[in-house]
Amino acid sequence: MAKSVLDLFELYNLVIARGGLVDVINKKLWQEIIKGLHLPSSITSAAFTLRTQ
Repeated sequence: MAKSVLDLFELYNLVIARGGLVDVINKKLWQEIIKGLHLPSSITSAAFTLRTQ
């Protein structure tokens, strides 16, 4: 994503810290996850890409 390697372990930890995948999806916390991964906010499809990859 954004021409950088996605740290899956960090993604996992961020999602677990917010209650798990179902909670992140239901509470729409993807913007917090994106900020936690230090991805640029200019990626408009980041939440969709993280969910589907």
